[in-house]
Amino acid sequence: ILSLSGNEDLRGELPKSNWSTPLSHLGLAYTAFSGNIPDSIGHLKSLNILVLKNCNFDGLVPSSLFNLTQLSSIDLGNNHLTGSIGEFSSSYSLEYLILSNNKLRGNFPNSIFELQNLITLSLSSTDLSGHLDFHQFTKLKNLYYLDLSYNSLLSINFDSTADYILPNLQFLYLSSCNINSFPKFLAPLQNLAQLDLSHNNIRGSIPQWFHEKLLHSWKNIAFIDLSFNKLQGDLPIPPNGIEYFLVSNNELTGNFPSAMCNASSLNILNLAHNNLTGPIPQCLGTFPSLLALDLQMNNLYGNIPANFSKGNALETIKL
Repeated sequence: ILSLSGNEDLRGELPKSNWSTPLSHLGLAYTAFSGNIPDSIGHLKSLNILVLKNCNFDGLVPSSLFNLTQLSSIDLGNNHLTGSIGEFSSSYSLEYLILSNNKLRGNFPNSIFELQNLITLSLSSTDLSGHLDFHQFTKLKNLYYLDLSYNSLLSINFDSTADYILPNLQFLYLSSCNINSFPKFLAPLQNLAQLDLSHNNIRGSIPQWFHEKLLHSWKNIAFIDLSFNKLQGDLPIPPNGIEYFLVSNNELTGNFPSAMCNASSLNILNLAHNNLTGPIPQCLGTFPSLLALDLQMNNLYGNIPANFSKGNALETIKL
C-alpha cells in the first residue's frame, strides 16, 4: 500500500518507469501531482485500488488500466484528463468507477455494461457524447450510485415501454441530461435516497405514482432536485425526513398543502419561480433545521409569519 493522499504540497510528475512492484493500493488524492498518468502503471498487475482524484493530471487515461483485471476501484475524478474512455476487459472485477469532472470526450463505452459487479458509476461533467440506451443499466444489478449529470452532448433514451429493474439504486443524478419526460423507471425503486433531475426539459404534471412514492414508499429519501424544468400541476409534498427539497423554476400551481408541515427536518426549501399562491405556512418558522427558505417569484399573499424572526435556524429568507 502506498498512500500519499492529502499532501497538497506534493507536486511534479510521476515517474514513467519502475511501476512493477506488487502494489495493491495506490492513493495520491488531493495532491498537486501533474502531467500524464504513466502508461507503465499497467505493470501493477496486483493493483486493486487506484485513487488519483483531485490532482492536476492531464493527458489520456492510460489504456493499460483497462487490462488490470484485479482492479476493484478507479477514482480519477476532478483532474484535466482528455481523450476517450477505453473499453474494459470483460473479466474486470471493477466495483467503483469515478471519472467525473474531466475533459473526456467520445462515446459512452458499452463495455461498462459488462461490469457486473459495478456499485458506483460517476461520469458527470465529462463531455461524453453519442446515444445511450438507459435500459442497458439494468444489467448492473448491484448499481447503488449513478451520476451522469452535465453531459449535454449525450443523448439518453428512456424507453417508456421497457421494464427497468435496478433493485439497489439509491443515488441517482441526471441533471442536464436532455430528459424531456418524467422517467418511469423510478417507479419500481424501493430505497431511493437522493434524486437530481434538475436542468432538463421535463414537461407536464408530476405523475401520481411519484406523489405516492414520496408519501408512502421512499422512507430514506433526503434530497430531491426537480428545479429548472417545465413541471405543472400541484406541488409535490416533501416527505418527513427529507433535508433538501428543490423544485424552483417550474410552472407549479396551487396552495401550499398542509401536509408540508410534516417535513420538519428540511435544511433547504426552494420553491422559487413557480405560480404558487395562498399564504405562507406558519409551520415553516418552526422547522428546527431550516437554513434557507426561497419562495420568491410566486403569487403568495397574506402576512409574513411572525415566528420567522426567532427560535429557528433560518439564515436566508427570500420572499
